[in-house]
Amino acid sequence: MKIGLLVRYHQNFNEWALFADAVGIDGLEISYQDAGDYDIDPEPIKNAIKDRKVEICSIAIFHVNTLAEDPQERARAKELNCNVIDTAAEVGSKLAVIGMGYNDNQSLEANLEEFKAEHYFYNDRANKLGVTLAYYLGHPPNIATSLENIDKIIKMIPDINLKVDPVGIIRHLKIEPYEVIKAIGERIVHFHCKDILRYDDYEIEPPVGMGQVEWNKLIAMLYDFHYDSYLVIEPHGPMWRDEDKIANHIILSKRHLEQFIP
Repeated sequence: MKIGLLVRYHQNFNEWALFADAVGIDGLEISYQDAGDYDIDPEPIKNAIKDRKVEICSIAIFHVNTLAEDPQERARAKELNCNVIDTAAEVGSKLAVIGMGYNDNQSLEANLEEFKAEHYFYNDRANKLGVTLAYYLGHPPNIATSLENIDKIIKMIPDINLKVDPVGIIRHLKIEPYEVIKAIGERIVHFHCKDILRYDDYEIEPPVGMGQVEWNKLIAMLYDFHYDSYLVIEPHGPMWRDEDKIANHIILSKRHLEQFIP
């Protein structure tokens, strides 16, 4: 396994590539999220890693509705998803991550059938470019909001690749992440690392190892499923996403995760 770092689309790619090299982080994930429009341009990404040790481990996009009912929104989602896949290939990333989407105005079965068709379109594009395509779980809009739904998706598309975020599972699937890894471990190709601490109505997102997620168990399970890709640190929450604190979050998280990597 290797350590990665999530960099959001609006952050300075050059600064974080320099930081990654300085502290020994192997990969950067460039993430597009929480905006209505994006300039998905591979050139700044390529320039940031030129002559650096760090590589791009993933290009990802979140909260885009792949199955949107509105034709214009659906067309825009297809354009963005394709741009992510194409950018991954151009910057040398082996992985692109997109969302499954969901249409609230039709049945689960209809959503599944539409997703199957969309998946083969995107997967074919990714395969031709030498990129592995994966999907995230839970984060809306998404079909994969329960283990039951995830099981149906895997039965429908047995070779589907999935990205897992333990805190996202806790929040969106309302179950322990160990249950999900036990059920789908063979399909996991990408893994996010952030933590959560809850006490009554108090909730914070501290660096990895300071919360309630039992990382020793999670990583032991990943090893058992022969996972050999990135553990991507994702600074999260109102405190640790502050520009003045992100670096400390990454260093503390990396220190905890490294004990599990030979």
